[in-house]
Amino acid sequence: ADNVVTPHTIAPEMLKIDVEPIAPRLLNNRTTHSDYLRLTQEQAAILREVVEQEKS
Repeated sequence: ADNVVTPHTIAPEMLKIDVEPIAPRLLNNRTTHSDYLRLTQEQAAILREVVEQEKS
């Protein structure tokens, strides 16, 4: 009875990363790309945290 695994479900909408395409006029803008990557990495880190919390 000590090895009982309780299933955790994560709503699929929680796993979506809100990514908007970069506007064509900003495609060659280094700052825009850096910001885009930083925000995407932050969102991915938040999702990893949520998944890890649900696993434990």
